Amino acid sequence: MAQGCLVSVDRAELIVCLEKHTPFDGEEAEALRRVTDFVLTDTRCFERTTLSGHVTASAWIVDPQRTSTLLVLHRKLGKWLQPGGHCDGETDPAAVAMREAHEETGLTRLRQIRPTIFDVDVHHIPARSGEREHLHYDIRFLVEADRTETVEANVESLAVEWFGFDRLAAIGADRSVLRMAAKTPHRTVKP
Repeated sequence: MAQGCLVSVDRAELIVCLEKHTPFDGEEAEALRRVTDFVLTDTRCFERTTLSGHVTASAWIVDPQRTSTLLVLHRKLGKWLQPGGHCDGETDPAAVAMREAHEETGLTRLRQIRPTIFDVDVHHIPARSGEREHLHYDIRFLVEADRTETVEANVESLAVEWFGFDRLAAIGADRSVLRMAAKTPHRTVKP
């Protein structure tokens, strides 16, 4: 992962950060190409009203040992996913990821581990009432949280729960969630 790339101000800076990001595998490399192309060519990429798709941001929340992650059971999609959401015009995906992490989990002591992009993904969102099918160009950030802090689902989620990385396949986690677990740098935390 490139160091020193702060995603914070505008589309041009995001393009630089995307160009510096090193993908984990071929699947993420393809997602990175697609996200970069989208941000380069669509000046309204942060707007939810961009009907073909839009930039979203999410937080890969891990414990201090970095062996567990906090996921939300998404109400509309019925899947365990990392917290995240629409930028809605905000051009700072890292700030969006942190806001969404707080809103969707109730956590208040979140810490972004790095000022760089952790992962990128492109995923299909099926059509629903009042919304046509589209793509989410998701930019993800590595965030640490205290497992002793109380979590609470908001209206967008059915549940919020910590999962050890070894349990993710058993809950049907999608491939991008498994990829983020595989590339999370583990560490030993002394009491």
